[in-house]
Amino acid sequence: MKFYIIDDDPTITMILQNIIEEDFNNTVVRVNNVSSKAYNELLIADVDIVLIDLLMPILDGVTLVQKSINSVPI
Repeated sequence: MKFYIIDDDPTITMILQNIIEEDFNNTVVRVNNVSSKAYNELLIADVDIVLIDLLMPILDGVTLVQKSINSVPI
C-alpha cells in the first residue's frame, strides 16, 4: 500500500515512515510537514492511505480533511 504522511513534526513523520516501510513492508510515497502545502499535494497524490495530524498550525487536520473530501476520490 502507498501512504502519504502529513504532520508538522518531522520526528513523527520519520518514525511513522520507518514503521510503515520496515515493519509492514509498505511504501511511503509522500511526506509533508507543511499542512498548507499538503492540500495541493493531496489532490494529485496517488496513495491508498493518508495519515494526517489533527493539530497543525495554519491548516489543522480536520479542516484539511473537510476541505479535500469533495475533491479527492475515495
